[in-house]
Amino acid sequence: MSSPNSQLAEQTFQTIHDSLDLDELDTNLHVLFRSKDLWMPLTARGVFGGQVIAQAIAAATRVSDKAFGLHSMHCYFLLAGDAGKPILYYVEPLRIGKSYRTYSVHARQSGRVIFHLTCSFSLPEPRQPHFSAPFPTNLPPPEECPLNEERWSVFLDANRERLLPRIREDLAARIQERKESPVAIAFARSGEVALPPAWPPLKLQDSRESYFDESGRTIETSEAAWWVKARGDAGKDVGFQKAIIAYMSDFSFIGTVGSALGMGQSRRLGMMSSLDHSLWFYDNNFNASEWLLFTMSVPRAGHGRGVVFGQIWTRDGRLICLASQEGVVREALPKDDKAKL
Repeated sequence: MSSPNSQLAEQTFQTIHDSLDLDELDTNLHVLFRSKDLWMPLTARGVFGGQVIAQAIAAATRVSDKAFGLHSMHCYFLLAGDAGKPILYYVEPLRIGKSYRTYSVHARQSGRVIFHLTCSFSLPEPRQPHFSAPFPTNLPPPEECPLNEERWSVFLDANRERLLPRIREDLAARIQERKESPVAIAFARSGEVALPPAWPPLKLQDSRESYFDESGRTIETSEAAWWVKARGDAGKDVGFQKAIIAYMSDFSFIGTVGSALGMGQSRRLGMMSSLDHSLWFYDNNFNASEWLLFTMSVPRAGHGRGVVFGQIWTRDGRLICLASQEGVVREALPKDDKAKL
């Protein structure tokens, strides 16, 4: 199998700049922006949540003073976005202080608020003391990890005759979608991975070519680790780099809850949808075009909901971002017990 890096050069994909680009509509007050491109994943109910988060962050970053850097953001997904209509992002300053500045961004589509984000920017304080949890151990480097589309292709080729037609079609569509994505993802396969003591222990499945079992169903696990990076040049602007991290942070994130609950194995998934998402940045020195490690762990799920925590590291061991998300994850129950958001 060829390496992920060699495959990247051979594939045609959308650039991350196109995915996050915005039109500035209010050039006097700098508060109103409009999306140019929106993407709805194959299995999603609406626009990819990571793209909405990233575009909202990009809008707020263009309003904020460049001396201040994004350090945290918290958002709620209120309604599914329609990929066929532009999203308008309204940026409002909430507090302009000496060290911290806070902005509110609400996204509207067809006159309705579909998403709300609050973000905070701060001046750097490099003279203050630092602490970081240790980097996870025993993980293979990204060059030894096949891209997701490669893993799925290997599995599909090896099991094509034994899989149901709908599963073959679904895998083929996912492979093509991954090839066209502006973000490359490679499963960091390992046996045991040592995470910081404050986080739940991460014990990944033994090395395998796919997250699917011999029947094409996803494998149950409450933890995951991925190598991720933007395809193409992400540029040097730190604010835009953080928007890219936000885009990446929503890939397969809430899906870890579904895997922990056995959806696709012992249970049939009825509904999966993100409710909220948070990010905290602790480093401005990284390049989203280079491989980053994204570890995920589910501490609790129940009552049709679940929470997942994540950490994003540079490959030289710096913890640059922490993430969390809660989402609706429901088993498909009898019709008389079916509920909606």
